[in-house]
Amino acid sequence: MAIAYQLAEAIDYLHSNVGDVPIVHGDIKASNVLLDGEQSCKLCDFGSAKMGFSSAVATVGGPRRGKKLVMMGSLGYSDPCYLRTGLASKKNDIYSFGVIVLELVTGREAFSEEKGEVLAAVIRKRGDEKAGDLAGLVDPKLGSEFDLGEVEAMFEMARKCVGLAVSVRPSAAEIVESMKASVASAFMCGEEGKKKF
Repeated sequence: MAIAYQLAEAIDYLHSNVGDVPIVHGDIKASNVLLDGEQSCKLCDFGSAKMGFSSAVATVGGPRRGKKLVMMGSLGYSDPCYLRTGLASKKNDIYSFGVIVLELVTGREAFSEEKGEVLAAVIRKRGDEKAGDLAGLVDPKLGSEFDLGEVEAMFEMARKCVGLAVSVRPSAAEIVESMKASVASAFMCGEEGKKKF
């Protein structure tokens, strides 16, 4: 979960620590999260980034093709609220972060072309699962090499992030603090860290 933790820190930096105006990345997805030789997370592709708390994606004379608004984001990672309103906010990045957490924990893609399913919607439909049921959602490649308490904590956080009630989504700073408190494997490195998540 070190990747998720580092990504949360990067998002928190963009949202809270870059000058006076927060930056909304706008296209957080697995292919925009790069790992260096030491497995440290680097967020890239700021082509869809917006500055400010909430900004319309297209202003007068903005990015239009024909009569259609050019939307930012990627299939499976885009916040349904953003798709409905066209307004970019920090909560859009939080939604995308939640999708990445679900991908990391389940080993599934954000969007399954084969099944025509969006991972976040599938998880939302499952509702509150008991611990034993959650274990069945974990990436089979992990075998039994995971801490069920951490899985529960990560699923709970991901559910809040991808929830349709935008006001309930945590901030990036809250995600960082939550992971510090409940996900010890986020801080493990080397061979021991690779065994858990």
